[in-house]
Amino acid sequence: MSAGGYLATMVGVTGNAEGFDDHGIYPNYDASVRAVIAYSGSLADFRRKEYQDFVLVERFANSEQIDKQVALAAISPITYLDKQDPPFFLVHGTADNVVPVQMTRDFALELKNSGHEFEYIEVEGVNIA
Repeated sequence: MSAGGYLATMVGVTGNAEGFDDHGIYPNYDASVRAVIAYSGSLADFRRKEYQDFVLVERFANSEQIDKQVALAAISPITYLDKQDPPFFLVHGTADNVVPVQMTRDFALELKNSGHEFEYIEVEGVNIA
C-alpha cells in the first residue's frame, strides 16, 4: 500500500531496465518479477506539474546537484514501462487523502494505451491506505 505500492510498481517496471541490475549481487538471476499488486501506490509520472509536491519529490529531486527533470523521470514508473513488464493488479480508493486516485488512473490509462495486461479496481469513497 502507498509507499509499498509505489516500490512494487517500480520493481515491476525496472526488473528488465538497463542499469538496475548493475549491482553485481546474484548476477546469474533474473531481477524481473512475474506480477505486481499495488494498492494506492501507482505514482506514475512525477514529471507532471500536479504531482511535484510529494515528499518523495522534495527529498530526491530538489537537489542543486541534479537536473530536476532527470530526477523526476528517474522516480517515475512510467519512464520504465515496456511490453516485457509483468501484469499489474491495481487498487485505489477514491477517498485516499495521501495519494491522489488520479495518479493510479493515469498509470492504468498508460497501461491500457500500451496494450499492457492489467486490472484496475477503484473503490468508491474508500481510503485504502
